[in-house]
Amino acid sequence: MFGEPAWDMLLELFVMRMQGSRVRIKNACIAASVPATTALRWIGLLEEHGLIIRSDDTVDHRVRWIELTDQAFHTMYDLLLEQALNDRAAAAADEPGERARSSAGGRR
Repeated sequence: MFGEPAWDMLLELFVMRMQGSRVRIKNACIAASVPATTALRWIGLLEEHGLIIRSDDTVDHRVRWIELTDQAFHTMYDLLLEQALNDRAAAAADEPGERARSSAGGRR
């Protein structure tokens, strides 16, 4: 389900929520770097799967907003945190001192 356009939109929505900002559907389409019709199809799929919700602007009825559901936000947060921790552990294992200890069987 997660083609690159969908992932790009999800990441944009995640970052904007972390910053306390909302995203217009138009901007989510731009973030996907695909034609608007393609991005709108992906938005429809993400909405069907309960990952995003759309809402109307209360002042300007031409504007529609899009945001992650709470569940999608927390799932992405956990996923990205886990990836960051794994990357940090891998980087620490690649440090020269760590490699020397590993190849010496952990002896100092």
